[in-house]
Amino acid sequence: MNFILQDYLRKFIMVYLDDIFDIFVFSQLYEEHMQYIEWVLIKLEKINLKLKLEKYEFAKCKIKILSHRVNAKETKPDLGKVKTILKQSHLITIIGV
Repeated sequence: MNFILQDYLRKFIMVYLDDIFDIFVFSQLYEEHMQYIEWVLIKLEKINLKLKLEKYEFAKCKIKILSHRVNAKETKPDLGKVKTILKQSHLITIIGV
């Protein structure tokens, strides 16, 4: 997917691959965002990739990705994940690792 969308990577999209792929489109303006989405969809159509649009979300102001909450101003770790990590007992010795 990175190869297909390489012209757009880190300019206005990020691609995350796990068992499927997620494409994150980011922009400052709504109109710009819609244009970027259109460009991505055209690229995907050219390789005959079929999407179920009902599984996607568009024009979100905030998203949760990789245990982080992202918005236009900042990226923060998910507090629930941070609390879980802080609750873990601290290992003192190499044997405990």
